[in-house]
Amino acid sequence: MSSASPDSTRATLRSVLPIFLAGLLMILLFWGSTELIRSWVATGSNYDAEQEEIRIKNLQDLTETNRAELSGYTWVDRDAGTVRIPIERAMELEIAALNEIKPKPSTLIDPEAAAAEATAKAPPATPSATTLPADASTPPIPAQETPAASTPAVQ
Repeated sequence: MSSASPDSTRATLRSVLPIFLAGLLMILLFWGSTELIRSWVATGSNYDAEQEEIRIKNLQDLTETNRAELSGYTWVDRDAGTVRIPIERAMELEIAALNEIKPKPSTLIDPEAAAAEATAKAPPATPSATTLPADASTPPIPAQETPAASTPAVQ
């Protein structure tokens, strides 16, 4: 008969009870800390909303600055006499300047006229391959072909 005595059961219970309570306490601390963090995140962070407001304000300021520059008269360089004019006025002036230029009629290229013009602009013909001596009794001496940038040969 191996029946456990009540004293041994109490001893086992006394050794297990602190471990059980410590585990229960750890679970409760973990749960409490996660709930606390969740509540801080849900209510305490409006960083994105603040950044959005800052970006919208910066965009509005930039738009106003650009609109003022594009629609007003200001000096760019007073010494040189350079001014900034509204963009609509600049477009009107440019259209008026372009309307003053008369277009030139286009013509077809005549191949014969182009060839004649090219030969007229060609460099003069080079001397022949042989040169005739002043004295007709000697045979002709063939000319040496040398590059244009060469120097005379030394003998």
